Amino acid sequence: MYESERNCVIAYVFGKVYQAFIPFYVYSMLKIYGDIKVILYIDRELDKDISRQISKYFGGGLEIRYINYDKLGLSDMALRNEFVLRAGRWFLIDDDLLDFDNVYIGDIDIFICKEENSLFDEHVRHSKYINLPYSNVVRSIHESRNVRHIIGNMVRHGVKAELYNSFLFSKRDWYLLSGLHFMRMKKYGPAIKEAIPGIIKEINNSFLGKSKVWNEVVINDESILYELINLTGLGIPDYDGERCSGQYIVENLNPETIGYRPHHGLHLKLFQDGFVYDSNVTECKTYKMYYEYFRELYENDIILHQLMKQDNIATYQIKNMINYYSIYEGNYGKKSD
Repeated sequence: MYESERNCVIAYVFGKVYQAFIPFYVYSMLKIYGDIKVILYIDRELDKDISRQISKYFGGGLEIRYINYDKLGLSDMALRNEFVLRAGRWFLIDDDLLDFDNVYIGDIDIFICKEENSLFDEHVRHSKYINLPYSNVVRSIHESRNVRHIIGNMVRHGVKAELYNSFLFSKRDWYLLSGLHFMRMKKYGPAIKEAIPGIIKEINNSFLGKSKVWNEVVINDESILYELINLTGLGIPDYDGERCSGQYIVENLNPETIGYRPHHGLHLKLFQDGFVYDSNVTECKTYKMYYEYFRELYENDIILHQLMKQDNIATYQIKNMINYYSIYEGNYGKKSD
C-alpha cells in the first residue's frame, strides 16, 4: 500500500549488556523488511564481537550512531536519572530523519516476526484511524508503576521520599505514550523539534523542585513522550484503559482500533530469568503465531544459527524462550541444548 514511501526503523541501546540484542534485532527486522533503513543509537563504544557480527551479516542496511546528550540541554542532575536517559530517544530527531516518510522506534530486545501485513502499512492505517501523524496508545500511571520501579527509587532516594512522592503523584491524572512509537515524519518531525526545548526545560525543572508535572522521584520516559507530544498541539489518542492493557495490545492486530500497538514479534525480556513474567502474553494466540515463525527460522536459517553461537544475555533469553515453548507447548519446537 505504501511501498513507495521511505521507511526507517530506529532502536536505542543503553548500556553494554543490551548490545548483545543488536544482531538479533537487525537480523529479524531486515529478514522481513530488507529495503528499509535501520539506525541504532548507542551510548558507548560498540562491543568488538557485536561489531564483527554486524560487519559480517548486515552490510549497508544498518547505521550506528552515538548518542550525544550534550546537545540536548539536559542538566547534570537530570542526566543522572535512568528514565531521563531513556527519554533521549524522543529528542534525538536528526535532520536527515525528516527525509523519511515513516520512522518506527522499536525495542532492541524484540525479535521481529512476520505478520500478515507490513508493520509500516498497518501503523499508517492506525495513524489515519486516530487522525494523528503518529501511531501509539495512551496508558495510565497505574499501569507503569511496577515493583522494580518503586524499589529502584527507594534505593536512589530513600523509602520515605519514594512513598510520599509516589502517593502524591498518583493522585493526579498522569498518562503515558508507549515506547513503541511510529511517526509520520513530514508533519510529526517539525512539530516535535519545535517542542523539544520546552520539554527539556520542564525535565530540568523537575530536579529543582519547580516542575508541575514531575519531580526527581516520579518521572518516566513514556510520560515524557506524552507530555512532549501534548506540548506540540498535534493531539493525543483517546484513552481506553480496558483496550490499552498489556494483553489486549499484544493480541490486537486490527489497526482500526484505539488499542493498536502490537509487539510485532517476541519480547525476549519476558524470558529473561528462566521463567515467564506474563503467561497471558506468551501463551496468547499472537505470540504462538510469532513463535511458529521464529521456530521455522531457527530450524532452517544458517545466519540465525551462527548468531546463536554467542554466549550472552540475548542467546540466554532466546534459549529460555525455546525451552518454555518446548515444555509448555509441546508442538512448538525442540528443547534447546
